[in-house]
Amino acid sequence: DTSPPTLTITAPVAGSVLLAATPTLTVTHSDTMSGVDTSTLQWKVNGAPVATTCSSTAGQSNCQLVSPLVDGPASFVASVRDYATNVGTSPAVAVSVDTLPPTVVFTSPANGAILTASPAGIEISYSDSATAIVTSSFLFSGSGPASAQWSCPLDAQAATCIPSAALAEGAWSVTASITDSAGHRGEATIGFTVDTAAPTLAITAPLNGVILNDRTPNLQVTYSDAGSGVDPQTLVWQANGTPFAATCQTNGSGATCEPTADLPLGPVTISATVRDYAQLLYPLAQVAIKL
Repeated sequence: DTSPPTLTITAPVAGSVLLAATPTLTVTHSDTMSGVDTSTLQWKVNGAPVATTCSSTAGQSNCQLVSPLVDGPASFVASVRDYATNVGTSPAVAVSVDTLPPTVVFTSPANGAILTASPAGIEISYSDSATAIVTSSFLFSGSGPASAQWSCPLDAQAATCIPSAALAEGAWSVTASITDSAGHRGEATIGFTVDTAAPTLAITAPLNGVILNDRTPNLQVTYSDAGSGVDPQTLVWQANGTPFAATCQTNGSGATCEPTADLPLGPVTISATVRDYAQLLYPLAQVAIKL
């Protein structure tokens, strides 16, 4: 017996896409002389030996991989000896392994960003390590304070989704998804805030024109911001243009404060400024009083 066994891999099929990381491997084998020693059957993937558990019958072996394959190209080769120790090797069978969805990433804006202008476009990239991206499967949606219409020109690697008009002030959430040719759908979602307008601010105490006999008077303001919200830590008080320190109790709509030192006697112009989380500044709210 000088001739090696003959082997043919029947599963997986050349050119197929494997959706399981531990596929069943099937090989047929024959030897006209001493016979096939199925205990010597060995598999290689991309040139490296892999562990399998196999059951064999006359002329065929069915095997299961012990460790999962990684996504990407895979080339299978089987070999076996006959009882005369001649080694037979099968032709290689090349497939693609695809068990994971595409990776979808928002590249702009960043998740959690506060934007001081409506974005010109939302930029998304996508990729798949094993099979081709199906661009016709791309889906995009956005939800926020008002409805928006989007157009999304795209190619095999990226898309830019453009609003038909400026986005309304407030919090937005956008989701993009796409499939690969194996049918896996990848998805990503981010949130951002559009804030193009400064907060509003009004001094509600003391009243304009009042005369007070307290040099550390009660100070009250109301504020609001439809975009990112008011940052109460940025509230600044001034008396006649000079900043002064005050202790404040704040909430979502205003603050009650008290100067930590006496304000000057006589006519006093009290003013306040505040910023929102986009760092947009309300320029000046003021009242004129007399102490």
